[in-house]
Amino acid sequence: MSKHFQSAYDAYLSECPSTKEGGVCNGLGSCTSCKQDQAYCTCGPGSYLEDDGTCYPICPGDNGICNGRGDCYYGKCQCKTFTPPPAKRGNPWSLQEPFSYKGPACETKCGSFTFDANRDHEYLGLPGTDHSPHGYALDDGGVGDHRDDPDGELSCFCQKKTGVYDEDMKATYSHAFKAFNRFQPTYSCIAPEMRICRPPTIFDWCWHLDVVRCQFGDKASCSEDK
Repeated sequence: MSKHFQSAYDAYLSECPSTKEGGVCNGLGSCTSCKQDQAYCTCGPGSYLEDDGTCYPICPGDNGICNGRGDCYYGKCQCKTFTPPPAKRGNPWSLQEPFSYKGPACETKCGSFTFDANRDHEYLGLPGTDHSPHGYALDDGGVGDHRDDPDGELSCFCQKKTGVYDEDMKATYSHAFKAFNRFQPTYSCIAPEMRICRPPTIFDWCWHLDVVRCQFGDKASCSEDK
């Protein structure tokens, strides 16, 4: 290799955008070098130009980049995260982990969160109502203290409460208590205008939900090892 060629090649390398790992244009494009500070990369098929001026592989996804669930950043998907809103009175819920997507193409839904009003001896209100401190009392859908949700009432609560309207946002656990001497009726989440229970006397009661655990997809945790 002649000294003239080596000198020209070194100048080419110094002027062209590059990365430590991939070299000029990150190994995914060609550099047009006319004058110093004017060199630029032309990216090849399957790659795109990033803010640093070099090329990176287009992020994967069967339904668009990152499956529409994240942004492509330097060749890797940054998946969206959903954090439940604060409690109505301004007190934060006991956050265990936000809902999110994971995987190279954000293909996996994950995360869980427990809405718990029991610590205040209160009930969970119907999302979107403000007729009492916590809203209309949410009916337990006939499920009580277990994991079934035959009518989808609790999953409806999870979707409305988190704002994630996805069939894989479901309730995996709930707890309800007998609200003696309380004339607060309970309402349906699916049909908010439908009153489910109204105690006729102080000796009767309605089941009020105070705990609902919501889960996004099959993974309760978005941690890599869970």
